[in-house]
Amino acid sequence: MCLPSPDERRRTPRSSAQLEARLRGGLSLLNYLQADESGIGKEITLFGTVQNVSTNGLSVIVPYFPLDEQFCEKDSGSKLKVAVYLPTGTVELDVQATRCMPLDKTKPWKGFLIGTRILEIGGRGRDLFNTYVTSLTELAR
Repeated sequence: MCLPSPDERRRTPRSSAQLEARLRGGLSLLNYLQADESGIGKEITLFGTVQNVSTNGLSVIVPYFPLDEQFCEKDSGSKLKVAVYLPTGTVELDVQATRCMPLDKTKPWKGFLIGTRILEIGGRGRDLFNTYVTSLTELAR
């Protein structure tokens, strides 16, 4: 289980994980303030690694790209579709980005951490996802 930092904002504890993930979002990922109707329907796909999970959220590390950090501001309403590849199957999630930050501010090419809050999990994915998270929590005890 991940230990909380002094500036912890999460409501549920997260467990460390190493899962592959695919994130899909609109052009607002690149320039939040400039996104308009011309970008509707245009999608960006990123591949990354899930760093930690809880029943309410997850953090994903993605390679460097020109991410607009305003995309993750609290009231932006920014949403992503995330496919998480669990050992028992793929789970599709609708998430809201809550935190975007470079892994190393002096070396941004090392990638970004995107923290998210889960809005919805499709199909039988909720059961698969919760079972996986519960198994990680039990392993950490």
